[in-house]
Amino acid sequence: MKIKSLLLSFLLVGLVASAGCVVNTPPEGEVPGVAPYADMKVTVAGGDIRGTETKEKDVAVFKGIPYAAAPVGDLRFKSPQPVTPWQNELDCSLWGSCALQNTPNTTGGIWTAEFQPDLNPEHYRNGEVFSEDCLYLNVWSSYKTFENKPVLVYIHGGAYNTGGSSAEIFDGANIARRDVVYVSINYRLGYLGFMATNNLKAENDGAGNYGILDQIAALKWVKNNIEVFGGNPENVTVMGQSAGAGSLIGLIGSPKAEGLFNNAVTLSEEPYSGTWQTMDERVAKISGSFASSSVEDLRKLSSASFKGLDICPSGPCIDGEIITGSYKSSVKKRTVNSVNLMCGNVAYDDNKHISVFTDFYSTNEFTVTENMLGQHNALAKDRNNLRDGTETFVYLFEREVPVAPTGNSQALGPQHSYELYYFTGNFCTVSGRKWTETDYELGNKMLEYLVNFCTNGNPNGDGLTEWTANAGDLHYMNFADSVQAKLLDSAKAQAVNKQFGL
Repeated sequence: MKIKSLLLSFLLVGLVASAGCVVNTPPEGEVPGVAPYADMKVTVAGGDIRGTETKEKDVAVFKGIPYAAAPVGDLRFKSPQPVTPWQNELDCSLWGSCALQNTPNTTGGIWTAEFQPDLNPEHYRNGEVFSEDCLYLNVWSSYKTFENKPVLVYIHGGAYNTGGSSAEIFDGANIARRDVVYVSINYRLGYLGFMATNNLKAENDGAGNYGILDQIAALKWVKNNIEVFGGNPENVTVMGQSAGAGSLIGLIGSPKAEGLFNNAVTLSEEPYSGTWQTMDERVAKISGSFASSSVEDLRKLSSASFKGLDICPSGPCIDGEIITGSYKSSVKKRTVNSVNLMCGNVAYDDNKHISVFTDFYSTNEFTVTENMLGQHNALAKDRNNLRDGTETFVYLFEREVPVAPTGNSQALGPQHSYELYYFTGNFCTVSGRKWTETDYELGNKMLEYLVNFCTNGNPNGDGLTEWTANAGDLHYMNFADSVQAKLLDSAKAQAVNKQFGL
């Protein structure tokens, strides 16, 4: 590690990524020490970088670190290439641009402003909120201890078409304060991240899965660089919600991601009922001039030509190399990477806002919630049959999250991805939610479960309700006004399994 002068640590005032959130400061009486990265300057692949720190001066923050070359020009529609070195010290006090996409609606829908990228261009190093040049990641690390810390890598959601790591709810300070090095990443989205045509397929350089290859490149960067931030590259957990969780399911089954992480946390995602397109099915979905254009011509088009073009159905496609099959088939064939898994959903997940899931789950036999718990139970049973020493921990989130006045239809119950407020401890206020002491207490417990899982591959710890691993025996943890260990009704589980052939 390249250790720089510590004098600058007292002169730098941190840009506060978590502005608008209630943060949990270190316990009274704990005085931060001096970490080797406390002068906010380290050397990573590509060159020297300088970050900032939180206003509490207890966590170092490095934003907008390039983890691969900008995927523009001749590198558009190619697998991520090694980062281009820079000569001078790189200012990492500002975000790197999010992937190219339409400007989001922050006042409606289930995801309000705290889930959307920071829309102030002054907070971005290149002055652009959205850009093709988007392969950046961010690192938070506390001053409590200085080495061998567990690492948590976060993959944002957004249906593979929207989102970015600069969203308020993805801030990593609270997790870093628990002595876990936190990393959040951007990756290519929409057509630029997941398009496949016959010509791109013939080039055989990641067609249909560029965004997944970006995530793999980010994990390799973590493996090779995280020690300078005090992280242990041999103890990495990956977490994602919604499309981030779907991506993670792909990574668990991908031979390209083998050995890059030890534990996985999938939030608000049902892993077994959904199916990914094959490469040929993805090719057939692309219409118009893109379908017949040569690869060279596709790379000559302006960025604006791809803005707002969403891949639908979204997500990775089965190409036989990066994604070799559905997650269900990969588990059945025992070809998945060996990782411990924490997985679950919210009580009304996908029942109110994604019609295809609503249609899929509509039966008179059981509720959406029971269906997804049944799926996770079937997944846990199949994973237990792997006999690889890993464990599966299933949860259901039922807490009635305070309503945001700026959103719509939010009084219908816990909505998609809302467990994230609690697992990260980011009780954001930008959307006007009125958090209560019950929310903070539940959040402290859920965050502690997550930190334990990152540390040991098991969420349990002193003072917490025992979270029993699920081996296909219906165990799950219920997060509501309190924390309770429960069993899914066996008759309901059997009905789900019968309905969907699990």
